[in-house]
Amino acid sequence: MKRKPSRKYLILSLALATGCTFNLVSANSAIAATISQATIELVERDLKDPNTSRRDFSKEVAELKATIEEKDSSPQLKATCYRLLSSISSDTNDMSQALEYIEKAFKLNPTDKDVLVQRAFAHILDPNREEVAEYFAAAIAVRPDLSWLYFNRGSVLQGLERHKEAIEDLEKAAELSSNDQKVMAYFLEVDSRLALSDFKGVVEVAKKVPIEKVKLPDSMKMTFLKDLGYSQLRENQFDQGIKTLGAALELATNDKQKGSIHYFRSLGYYKLNQKEKADEEVVLSEKYGYRPPNSPPPDRVAKFNNELAEAMKPYIEKARQTLPDAKKRYQAGLPAGHRMSVTTLLTDKNGHHEQVFVTVNSWNGDAVSGILANSVSLQGFKRGQALEVKEKDMLDWTIVNPKGEEEGNLVGKFIDTWLDEHNSEQ
Repeated sequence: MKRKPSRKYLILSLALATGCTFNLVSANSAIAATISQATIELVERDLKDPNTSRRDFSKEVAELKATIEEKDSSPQLKATCYRLLSSISSDTNDMSQALEYIEKAFKLNPTDKDVLVQRAFAHILDPNREEVAEYFAAAIAVRPDLSWLYFNRGSVLQGLERHKEAIEDLEKAAELSSNDQKVMAYFLEVDSRLALSDFKGVVEVAKKVPIEKVKLPDSMKMTFLKDLGYSQLRENQFDQGIKTLGAALELATNDKQKGSIHYFRSLGYYKLNQKEKADEEVVLSEKYGYRPPNSPPPDRVAKFNNELAEAMKPYIEKARQTLPDAKKRYQAGLPAGHRMSVTTLLTDKNGHHEQVFVTVNSWNGDAVSGILANSVSLQGFKRGQALEVKEKDMLDWTIVNPKGEEEGNLVGKFIDTWLDEHNSEQ
């Protein structure tokens, strides 16, 4: 299960960075000038403390601005004032103002450690993520002791799909952190390992997480447990995977989450040859509207009659003309994450017909072996049932990539158009 990583931890990482849990920046101890050293230390201290970081700094802001305007203020002192103004703006979520102040500080004192650290934080929302990673690299070079710098750069690298580098940063963040700070880094590391299909790595990381004691939102714990359960299944730890997914299910809050968890549990039960339980989980996943990755397009039901049968003929003919090339592509090996299905017509003992998708597992000679991908009302047929389909009985073919984009399915696309036109006429 590959997932393109998102910036879902960004808001929390911002909170961590501003001092809610991680340390922010140290005071510049080399300052002695017109502004009171006590005022500088007070602002530094209050910005680090989550109980005071959002207080009214208007008095100190006025003093900082006045110091900047004084002719006798040194460049280093002005840079410190601009840096503190940037930090105050960050804490009120005025990131554009924070950027303006910190760039002025950087221009005045580009080697100051605290300026480089605040500069990285102020640029965290920039659209050019490669540049953001460079800002954090510069900050880490002068302050390698700050865990939140590694955490945020790891998050940025993850968004850039530089997962191996992200994992290194997140492991360093965990090493420098404690308690829930450490757990947050592990949660994010799991995302990168999943993106690399490193399921064994996910299982190993999970051993470091005391999930029962974690004081983080249930939504985060649910995602972690779901990812862990899926990884355990992929590592052939079927019983444990089903159990972990059950724990995730207790924390799930919406249909999409519940549907995917039930589907993963069905995979575990199938591997344990507990088909009845597996089928129950599949039914529950469908109840919540879940469609597995790379599954055929969703059904649109059309009443089969002579008019539709005649209208479909040219599309079936065209699909059959392209079938040999599709067969060659499948037998040569589809790219990772691509799945193929063929369309055929099933008939039950009562003479009732349904057009269905069969997910292809193998293609030997003139027939495919696969799994019925539809829920059907025909007697003697059931979703998930193993079927063999001869090439002469194939009406169409479809290849779906990991993004859900499809090739083929000419007949299905025609039926969609046909239904839209006839519904409009009605």
